[in-house]
Amino acid sequence: MKESEFKSKMLYAESMLSFGERDDYWKGYIHGLNRRFHGEDCEPESEKKKWEDAIFSYDDAEAERGYGYRDGLTEVAVTHVTCLRCTWSWYPRIHTERPRICAKCKSPYWDRKKRVPIRSVESRKPKNKPEA
Repeated sequence: MKESEFKSKMLYAESMLSFGERDDYWKGYIHGLNRRFHGEDCEPESEKKKWEDAIFSYDDAEAERGYGYRDGLTEVAVTHVTCLRCTWSWYPRIHTERPRICAKCKSPYWDRKKRVPIRSVESRKPKNKPEA
């Protein structure tokens, strides 16, 4: 990555962060972009692993930082994608960007596995029906 490209991407990310939407994503993106430009010298391997594993966190803010880190760290041409929600596979029209939604189910969370809701203890107990 050239320095001019790094600076323009960093400027864009900082301006998006200043808007106040998806702050956690853009913080992770900036961190990943710095790692990509400066190389492995900027942080130890264990720190990189921690940021990459944040994607699988149940904390939404931490997961967003993980997704931003991954997107800032990698810029791979997308040739074939699969929705993790409906398992639909397709070839996006624009190969340089990640798709925003699934081509079939239209979910914006196509790249995230659906979480099973955690039920409370009260909801697992059988409900007593009043006798008539």
